[in-house]
Amino acid sequence: MTRLSLKPDLSYKEDGRPWYDTKMGVGIAIKTLSGFLNLKEERRLASYIRNENLNQFFIFGDYCFDTVGNCSISQLSIKKMCPDIPDVLTYEEYQEFIRKNIKLEDSSDLCFVYGQYIPSEHVYCPVCKKGWSIKNIRDVIFKRTGKYFLLTDFINKTLREVKEFYESKTDAEYSISGEPFLQNDSFIDNSSLTLIPKDDFEKTIVKNRDGWVGTEDGITDDYIIKEGDGINFNVVSYFHLGCNNIK
Repeated sequence: MTRLSLKPDLSYKEDGRPWYDTKMGVGIAIKTLSGFLNLKEERRLASYIRNENLNQFFIFGDYCFDTVGNCSISQLSIKKMCPDIPDVLTYEEYQEFIRKNIKLEDSSDLCFVYGQYIPSEHVYCPVCKKGWSIKNIRDVIFKRTGKYFLLTDFINKTLREVKEFYESKTDAEYSISGEPFLQNDSFIDNSSLTLIPKDDFEKTIVKNRDGWVGTEDGITDDYIIKEGDGINFNVVSYFHLGCNNIK
């Protein structure tokens, strides 16, 4: 779930701030794609996990790192409209740049969208087999799907090894979906969820009709995969704009 700050403090404060919340630290991080993504994750953890209040930054004019740990992307590429826009701007600096360089009739189209994926350096476009760098991260279309994988090839291996295998794949980014995530018919429990059912409806409500389990059921990275196990993955594939048109 994306957090929103209804009344963010947009005044820039740098004294005592960690590297990911200063112009200098941000400027160093965004020199590479891996640094950009590390910055994005550090700010997410700072706000979502540690409840830190953050400064707001605009990166390349096209990315907004807000005060509550999110990263949104402009629908129109401001960098293309204004190639000389500085790499890092505070909220006040960004607003001033827009006032001076964007026509009023065009400014209404400048909006930022949440929930966009950014490819990592190890992922390649399935069409051309080429990847991305900090210079072309806007040249991307992403497609997110859910896929169920039967883990026959991982029997007697650990869940950690399964994760490492899929994390190393380069055709897309794979991450285990939300809870519960692992399924096996051996986990099916058709006993009644209610100890003493009062009516026919309560009798139909069982504990685990489909055999799905997860962290709350004791499934950790040390879990040993057995026959019949399957996992739900979120799969995000990335395409260059031209390659997507070809596809």
